[in-house]
Amino acid sequence: MNDIKIFVLEKYSDDRGYLSPFWKKNIDYGVEFVEDRVSYSKKGVLRGLHGDSETWKLIVPLHGVMQFFAPLVKEIMLDASRQPVAILLPPYYLNGHLCLSDDCVFLYKWSSYYKGEDNQVSVKYDDPELNLNWKIKEPLLSDRDSHSTTFKEVAVYG
Repeated sequence: MNDIKIFVLEKYSDDRGYLSPFWKKNIDYGVEFVEDRVSYSKKGVLRGLHGDSETWKLIVPLHGVMQFFAPLVKEIMLDASRQPVAILLPPYYLNGHLCLSDDCVFLYKWSSYYKGEDNQVSVKYDDPELNLNWKIKEPLLSDRDSHSTTFKEVAVYG
């Protein structure tokens, strides 16, 4: 299985703010991307834990402070106003994020087209087996995430 990679991105700053390229055709991520998606969340919203067996994702936090988990592998606190990063997440890895600021924006580049939630795995964010230390104990969840299954019930790492 491939590992998660974190890329510290270039940052060009002045008193107005900063500019940061997050994707260039000549940067070899080793993946061809076919679709971009944006995720906007309000404070307290937790999205995930989701994943599938074929999609690589390049995840770039654009705005806000968030807690990002790729269970069994990494917990990352992200603040989009600081040093920009891109996270390359291989297939089979679950991921989820919790918005800790007033709002948060993530950009995703996907290696395959989104085929709907029925073609993804959705695992409970508070599954005791994963033992994730979310910063908010009662996050705002979608109906899908409220009814997710346990890690033991899915073959994510098959």
